Parts: sequence; C-alpha cells; structure tokens
Amino acid sequence: MDMPTLINEFWRWCRTECDVELGKSINVIGKNFNAFDVVFLAANGWNRNLFKHRAVDVGTMYVVKGDSVLPSLQQCKERAIVEGCQWFDNALVMHNALDDAMDVLRLAWWKLNGQS
Repeated sequence: MDMPTLINEFWRWCRTECDVELGKSINVIGKNFNAFDVVFLAANGWNRNLFKHRAVDVGTMYVVKGDSVLPSLQQCKERAIVEGCQWFDNALVMHNALDDAMDVLRLAWWKLNGQS
C-alpha cells in the first residue's frame, strides 16, 4: 500500500472507529513517538498536524529510582513481567510498527488498569 493510500485509510479508521472529527488532531501514546515515529511519518508525507504536539511515552510509566533516562521498550516489558504482567512471554522487542504498538498498548493498559 502506498503512503497516500495508507494515510487515507488511517484517517478513515480514526473517523469511523475512534470518532475523530475530520481535520482534528489526535492524542498519541507510544514509545519515542515524537523523537522517531512522527519524524519518520512526516518524512513520508504525513502532516505533523495530524497528531497533537504532546504525546505520552509509555516509558514514563516504568521509571524506577536510579534511572537516568526513560527505560527502553524492552526494559518496560521486563519490568511489567516482574510486576506480574502475564501478557508477555518475554521482553523481546520485534521492532516493527504493529508489534511495537501492541506492546505499548499492553504496557499502558497494565499500568493503568491491570495491576492489582
């Protein structure tokens, strides 16, 4: 699928599945979204205004005393596993958009809803 088609499909999904009004920007939760993803998307024809300026980095949810930088996605997964999250068999990061997005979703859900 070429980039213009992908952008149109993404916006169709946002409007129909997420109730986003046409022309409105969206909130994002990710891992390094502003430093990597939005730059990559902009370089491939996406309008930066599609996304709100602020994004939530799931790494902030997994910071522990002694960290000098935000934990990586792998470190977040390792910490979630130690906390008892059973959604991960291991902390391997696949480094592809869909798998990484699902990891971020599970990590955020665990911190916000799943922990006892």
